Amino acid sequence: MAEIIPAQPPALLHGDLWHGNLLPGPDGGPAMIDPAVYYGWPEADLATLLIYGNLSGDFFTAYEEVHPLTPGWRERAPLLHLRELLSITAHSPAVPETVTEIHTILQRFD
Repeated sequence: MAEIIPAQPPALLHGDLWHGNLLPGPDGGPAMIDPAVYYGWPEADLATLLIYGNLSGDFFTAYEEVHPLTPGWRERAPLLHLRELLSITAHSPAVPETVTEIHTILQRFD
């Protein structure tokens, strides 16, 4: 993994960050629900947001203003999204599309 994902200090992550777990708070700012908190690569939470879509590019631009990301993070996002795909496969009946997506990602980073 070190050849693919550059060394970066761990960050406190939400762990299940996708648009369905982002809500407007009482003051209009963001509120996050349903956390699965852990320390890891900052890119991991962003990978899930990127893969599931439904966020404007402005979100990622604002994020990078606060915490610059290492070059190539968007290209690595599918690899970091594997954890979510494997969890889906483990907790629900086999979905051929998910298994195919896992195989495609693994071949890409082989």
